Amino acid sequence: MPGIAVTVVHGGENLLPKGFGTRGNDGDQPVLPDTVFQLASLSKSAGITAVAKPVSRNAVSWDSRMQ
Repeated sequence: MPGIAVTVVHGGENLLPKGFGTRGNDGDQPVLPDTVFQLASLSKSAGITAVAKPVSRNAVSWDSRMQ
C-alpha cells in the first residue's frame, strides 16, 4: 500500500504526527511522520494551489510579496 504522512496542527503545535502505509521500491519500509516524499513537478502545482486560496479570498494578490 502506498504511504502518506499527516499531522494535525493546532495553535502551532503538532498534536498528531503519524505515518501510514509503506515506502521504498519494494514497499518494505514504513512511512514515518518525518518521511520526505519526492514530489518532482507536483510541488509546483501544490505550491500554487496553496497560494490561490488566499488570493480567492482577496487576502493577497498574485503580485503580493511573500516572505
